Amino acid sequence: MARGREVWTLSRWPVLRQTQHPAPGSSRTFTETWVTTPDGRTLRVVNAHLGTVLVTSALRGDWARLRRTAQTRQAQVNLLCRLAAQEPGPVLLGGDLNTPPRGRLYRRLIRIPIESETTRFNPSGCE
Repeated sequence: MARGREVWTLSRWPVLRQTQHPAPGSSRTFTETWVTTPDGRTLRVVNAHLGTVLVTSALRGDWARLRRTAQTRQAQVNLLCRLAAQEPGPVLLGGDLNTPPRGRLYRRLIRIPIESETTRFNPSGCE
């Protein structure tokens, strides 16, 4: 088990190591955990809880708060992109992303190029 602020990563596979990354603009942390799969490979698991857009701010017309929230969420996704680029190998992203599949940040995350045997991660998908 790897535990962060508001996120836990539970694994039936052996945990090699775990580290915390402060989530920008939040007291939360993102948890990065390395586990050994049954076939002996290493899998990196990133568990994140992104900030949420407060509907009440929109209903009140608090556009400044909405902008700050959007900037914070963008910074959090930027961190996830940097984590994905840090080292080769598969990365599993999980957690509460607070974004629907049609959301801009979700679409950005699924465009992150993943390293394969012939291709290295290209962070341009994160910009």
